[in-house]
Amino acid sequence: MSKWVAGLVVSGFLSTGAGCGGTSEPPAEVAVSDCELGRELCASRRVLGAGDVLGFPVDADRLLVRTADGLEEWRPATGEKTLLRAGAWDQLYVETSRGLERWEPNGVKTVVGRGSSPGRIRTVLLGQVDPSDHSSKLLFWDSLLGERYLEVSERRSNPLLGICGNEVWLDTGCPGAKVIDLATKRETAFEKDCGLRVPLEEFMPYSSFSGDCGSLYFLSEAQTLVRLDVQTGLQTDLDGRLFHTGNGSGGVAFLSATPYMSGRTMVGASLRVAPSALASVREIASDVYLFSLSPDGSSVAWTSGASFGDPGALQLTRLSDGDRTIPLAPSAHAPYFSVDGSMIAFVAKVPDGQGRRSDLRVHEIASGKTWVVEPEADVRDWSSFRISTMPEPRFSDDGRFLVFVASWKGAVHAFDRDRELTWALTDVDEAFVGNFEFGDQGRLVAFAEYEFNGKDRLRRSDWEARLRLADLRQPGSPRLVASASRIEKYAVAAGGLAYADGGKVVFQPLSTR
Repeated sequence: MSKWVAGLVVSGFLSTGAGCGGTSEPPAEVAVSDCELGRELCASRRVLGAGDVLGFPVDADRLLVRTADGLEEWRPATGEKTLLRAGAWDQLYVETSRGLERWEPNGVKTVVGRGSSPGRIRTVLLGQVDPSDHSSKLLFWDSLLGERYLEVSERRSNPLLGICGNEVWLDTGCPGAKVIDLATKRETAFEKDCGLRVPLEEFMPYSSFSGDCGSLYFLSEAQTLVRLDVQTGLQTDLDGRLFHTGNGSGGVAFLSATPYMSGRTMVGASLRVAPSALASVREIASDVYLFSLSPDGSSVAWTSGASFGDPGALQLTRLSDGDRTIPLAPSAHAPYFSVDGSMIAFVAKVPDGQGRRSDLRVHEIASGKTWVVEPEADVRDWSSFRISTMPEPRFSDDGRFLVFVASWKGAVHAFDRDRELTWALTDVDEAFVGNFEFGDQGRLVAFAEYEFNGKDRLRRSDWEARLRLADLRQPGSPRLVASASRIEKYAVAAGGLAYADGGKVVFQPLSTR
């Protein structure tokens, strides 16, 4: 492998009323009685059609939707719909302002590399039959370059090693790999260390490009880390196991072995880094249990001295500053970097006389400043404060805002670095919280609360979903956008919010322009 005051200002409009209805009636199938965006905006909500919301690649002018026909691009402002690719797909990659993202079926979006063409879309379909020779191949589709049938080994359930620019790297079976330039159709074959093997640790990759596309890192059949130089084909055995690569650099951080528990003590391993493809490997620390490399590859966070019930001391090493190491907390876990690598959030365990409570802390790497993020005093007793990692705390793209769940019960909070302010977005209740979706350059955040209000927890109709929208530059209570038992995926951008409700895609404009 991770909820604010009437008169919300969003994307150039000021909502002036909490009521809904207006003079113009919305489509009959769209209920607006639960809308708090103001009369005019509530009445402008409309159903776009049947499908599943995937997200906005760039802005609210383009919405990607999965329909019965395939992958479509809808333009909510005009109603225009374009079928980009017919049929199903197994993997979806989209270039956004954050970089190259992999969009999972459950709505989770993960940055997996550096992007160069925002809005570019790629799909991967495994095990397809090439009509030219009836062989089983991988069907790769690129919104700029079209379709390509790519020869792979039938023994590999997932032969895709990585994507960088116009190049696709494939595992062709022991002992081969190849890179295909989709623009020129040129193929270059490489021999590698006899295949790849997915490690047991599902939270770590088994193959990954460096952020500069200059190196491919993968685990060999013997589960040792290998670096392959993209230009020369030179392979270097780094003698590592678990690894992270930076999305904006050519570097890698890895452990020399897999940590394990011995009695009540965690036995760690040596943490090593190579900040660039040309740099030599150097050791940062020993007895390391968990670690995370910042997206830009300039810093690595790591814990050591872990034992049963104690995650160990969390430290931050600045690779771009002579490996200067900064202690962050004597007992902490769950470090999360901002997309630009300038901020890191983590959960610290602090003695409070009745055991230990969890503090959420935010550290600005350049200045060295650390904030202890406390919830509003009138929301809860501070001694009962707990941090949830479901969903994960998430920074806005510029690192200014952090949104997180302050307890397992679903109390959502936001932290503003510039104003050094923390406030509650929702009250404490028994709701589960969906993914945080940012839009309008980090100004807006949308999330869903799921509250059980029936007798059968396995029956969808016994759960109520409330979709909320907050303008983080205007602290206060988030506005309710919709409430239903079938709200599923959702996405927000400047000027619009889209969500899937029972198989229908609904679009809520956020501006009257």
